[in-house]
Amino acid sequence: MTPEEMAKTEFSLAKIRELTSARIGIGRTGGSLKTAEILDFDLAHAKARDAVGADFIATEFMTQLQSALKTTCPKLSWLTLQSAASDKPTYLKRPDYGRRLHESSVHELNNHQKHDDLIIIISDGLSPRAVQSHSIAVLRSWMPMLYASQIKIGPIMVVPYARVGIVDPIGQILRPKSALILLGERPGLATPESLGAYFTFNPQTGRTDADRNCISNIHAFGIGPEQVALQLHSLLTLSLRKKMGGVKLSELMAEGSASTRLE
Repeated sequence: MTPEEMAKTEFSLAKIRELTSARIGIGRTGGSLKTAEILDFDLAHAKARDAVGADFIATEFMTQLQSALKTTCPKLSWLTLQSAASDKPTYLKRPDYGRRLHESSVHELNNHQKHDDLIIIISDGLSPRAVQSHSIAVLRSWMPMLYASQIKIGPIMVVPYARVGIVDPIGQILRPKSALILLGERPGLATPESLGAYFTFNPQTGRTDADRNCISNIHAFGIGPEQVALQLHSLLTLSLRKKMGGVKLSELMAEGSASTRLE
């Protein structure tokens, strides 16, 4: 390769690197990566491990959440629940425990009002930092839309050590039309604090991933809270109108986008 071709290639890679956090075109020294790239990789890996092991105190987070939303959402009800995972090591080793409710939480939900349009669950998941950094901003952007659309909002629930599937036993008890869970995604080497939003229509025992709609990569360098709020509201309103969710809802939304582009 000539010097001119090498310079052209490096210029193209530099332009591509501006568009992604993926490690592409990082070069090498002999048969190895450059020292700076190795150190950067090790740092990203350490941040991901630290994110998984970070503490999440549900009561403290609930206080922050209530303080942030009390002005715009004075009539919301709040619950702090427990999954079947009693601590972080158990949660990491037994994913199935994160999909179940603790008996005390089952009893508490049985005494709560039912049949709302939407319930919202928040959990630390695999990145407490993601929840603490982004979930409040998402809800602050979305709540005015929900009130304007006269959506009947059920309790806001904070459930530490939960997996996405915990939506189903909660839905089995409260019988809402739909449910959303916000939780920390598995940290990657691009960011240790990415939030995921998982929407389920008619949540109940037996639902699968095909019955859910996901918005991922919610973080400072990904999707912002205002855009997430708009996407969630489109999902919710169409889901309630068409009485469907998951793959079928995604296909319907894709068909609508395609027809709009054709017009």
